[in-house]
Parts: sequence; C-alpha cells; structure tokens
Amino acid sequence: VDIPSFRVRKGDVVSLRPKARDMVIVRWNIDVLDRQAPVWLEVSGDGFEITVRELPVREQIDIPVREHLIVELYSK
Repeated sequence: VDIPSFRVRKGDVVSLRPKARDMVIVRWNIDVLDRQAPVWLEVSGDGFEITVRELPVREQIDIPVREHLIVELYSK
C-alpha cells in the first residue's frame, strides 16, 4: 500500500520497501533520533518493520496535534 492515509488495523504489519530504507531522511530518523516506539506498536528486527498491537487512543499520542485543522482540511 502506498497511500499515506491508509487505515491500519490491529495485527497489520507495516514495512519499508528496500528503496525507502536507503533514503537519507529515514536513515537519519533511525540513526540520530533516539525515539522509542509507542506502546501500541511493536518494532521488529532492524527497525524497518512494525506490527500494530492495538489502535492508539488520543492520550497515547505524544506529538502535538490540532485535530480541528485536520477535520477542516478533509471537509473541503
């Protein structure tokens, strides 16, 4: 699937294509940023594949999101 807004379900496995694994921004995010995966995701092996353990609730999302702007964008 190559649709950014694709909805995953519990149990889905998401992995990067080999071409994407070599992208500078992907390498930088994996090598430089010291972020832990959220509790609702399980990282496999080299960090290029994740399994969705459960769908997150709003309290589990740790980045600032202004939901009203998203709703406004998609309602146009």
